[in-house]
Amino acid sequence: MCHTRTFFLFRRFHSTVSYFPKHMEFCLTVVFSHARRTFVTTSIFTKVALTENKFTFSSRKNFDRNFLLNSASTQRNFLLRSASTNSALRLQRNLHTSKDNMACRYFKENNHTKAYALYRPTYPESVYDAILKYCHQSSGLGETALDLAVDVGCGSGQSTLPLGKYFKKVIGLDISQEQIKHAPTNMSNVSFQVGPSEDLSFLKNDTVDLITVAQALHWMDLDKFYSELQRTLKPGGVFVAYGYGNNILDIPDADALQSQFYSGTLNGHWDPKRHHIDDHYLRFSLPFPGWKRDDSHVIDKEMTVDEYIGYLSTWSGWQKYLKDNPDTDALNQLKRNLKKIYEEDLRPDQKVVRVKWPMFMLMGSKPR
Repeated sequence: MCHTRTFFLFRRFHSTVSYFPKHMEFCLTVVFSHARRTFVTTSIFTKVALTENKFTFSSRKNFDRNFLLNSASTQRNFLLRSASTNSALRLQRNLHTSKDNMACRYFKENNHTKAYALYRPTYPESVYDAILKYCHQSSGLGETALDLAVDVGCGSGQSTLPLGKYFKKVIGLDISQEQIKHAPTNMSNVSFQVGPSEDLSFLKNDTVDLITVAQALHWMDLDKFYSELQRTLKPGGVFVAYGYGNNILDIPDADALQSQFYSGTLNGHWDPKRHHIDDHYLRFSLPFPGWKRDDSHVIDKEMTVDEYIGYLSTWSGWQKYLKDNPDTDALNQLKRNLKKIYEEDLRPDQKVVRVKWPMFMLMGSKPR
């Protein structure tokens, strides 16, 4: 285990200080550019002092290296090629550059936002048909054109884009700028913006036909958010909160493995609010009279083992576990075990993993 802190110095310099408690050593790494070339210098010390955010190093050990980095690939591997001491190799492990560490590759190469957009399941058309039908019933206007829908906590837009077929204008809102950066831009009537779920001040009173929240209501301050619902929805306007529980795999042995990973390996690493997903929002109620539940929908998807592992890598519990256990091989081990199961039990009509997610929907409307 080691601790690392990175500092950015001027425009072309940055430095990293790594501490290895087991060996009681500090490694100072400085990266700088000059004349379109990148240089790295590393030194090992046994004493360091921090005063007014300035490091003072002393007791330099017999290890100093300077490297010229000519390309991105040599930058990624410079420690491996040039290291001549165990300290440098430990630093390399700290930077997670080992090709064998699959767990860290899932976290770094498939960064969370991109993996989320790539591997998270999309909702079936039946969900949006049910939402549209409820909107028409609640508005009292029949199947007239609907003006405005707002998808709150939209992430990278998986739940936002389908609404564009039914509404004149759709707005996706998420607090994460990184998620919004990866949202689709191929529909002219769908736009995205960054902001907290509880602040809908960009919307006028009584102007919204539909507000949706997919897989995110449990993260919100409900008193503030429900107050904004009451203010912004038209009379007869609809609010729908929906999501999906833990997935189910088609082969029992495989499903047992993922269940153990979910509730065993990741136990203690899920946010306490995760239990709301596990119980399908049974403890939630909506601020409108006569609201109802719909648990009839299922997400059904076929995936390769690699794609399924990519989906698991987006779990918040795995992200927390990985930060606490950076050298873990748990996800890669699960991948190997799943591949073994699907190769041994492969049937002629099954060349991919079939995954199902049971869904839940809460639907209510503002009184007319």
